[in-house]
Amino acid sequence: MTMIAHNLQRTNVIRTNKNVLVIRDEMSSEVYCWQEVCATCGARLIIVDFPQREEETEEEPCWTKEILDRIRTDGTTIGVVCVPQVHWSDGSLIDLKLVSAKCAEYDIKLVVDGTQSVGIHPFSVREIPCDALAVSVHKWLLGPVGMSLVYINPKWHTEWMPLDQHERSRVAFQDEAFDAMPSAMTEEGYPSEFVDGAARCDGGGKKNPVLMPMTEEALKIVNGLNLEEARDVVKRITDKIESSSRPLGFSVRPGPRASHIIGLRPGTPKLKALLTPGKMVSIVKTLREKGVYIVARSGAFRIAPYLNTSFEDVDRLITCLAEECIEAVEK
Repeated sequence: MTMIAHNLQRTNVIRTNKNVLVIRDEMSSEVYCWQEVCATCGARLIIVDFPQREEETEEEPCWTKEILDRIRTDGTTIGVVCVPQVHWSDGSLIDLKLVSAKCAEYDIKLVVDGTQSVGIHPFSVREIPCDALAVSVHKWLLGPVGMSLVYINPKWHTEWMPLDQHERSRVAFQDEAFDAMPSAMTEEGYPSEFVDGAARCDGGGKKNPVLMPMTEEALKIVNGLNLEEARDVVKRITDKIESSSRPLGFSVRPGPRASHIIGLRPGTPKLKALLTPGKMVSIVKTLREKGVYIVARSGAFRIAPYLNTSFEDVDRLITCLAEECIEAVEK
């Protein structure tokens, strides 16, 4: 994401009065790079707040509507919109087709963080045109920690620069004989011509002989999935988590939600008083010791089941939460 941000600044997409739109409490690694480039070029972050239910309407609160409304309001001062497909804290779903179309209307560049959704929720750059898509493979792409994949729109293939400069992205060094050549370096340095395509932005160094094959095998597994069936499986699990946690006093944020992530938030006064950030982290650690894995994110317990998660696993989760929150459970 840092490479994307630097290039959009370098090509003058981000500048004074051409700002960057992000959403509230999104994963920090998605935001830090925009903070950096805004601080160096006179731009600023435009932060879309969590959707709130409006009393005068029955309409469900929705990230998509909030983002579209903000683009309509501030579109002429927005250079980049960087959003995920789902909010990382609770799986709230954003309709990126609508966001992409609105960005195109205002000539805004769209960057998507697909880490929390690509591999389990449908995404196609043909259906959702964007300038870049970044995905860490260790989530729903089933890959190892330490690898990321980036799609770069072909319109940028001759303009964007890699984050680090190295020989493996240069045409001359694709021929091993060049390294064997005496006096290959001229007064201007080495040949600067890049290889074609997005590969010019690849990281330097040799390809990792462990992580690359692991990533390749993981992608084969993901590409073999029927995503509609997979989503149905995990939706049954997250629906059961929602219904089973409600008697304990938990609630979920209203509005569209992806099937594979759910965020349980304290919904009663007693539970809200009990579940301070520190207490939530303590509960997460206790559950981990019992073999139940959840995380605390932005005021919610984020739970992300996969295809091997069973209803029995949900029962264990609910039992553990009940034990940890017993003093706040309404009788």
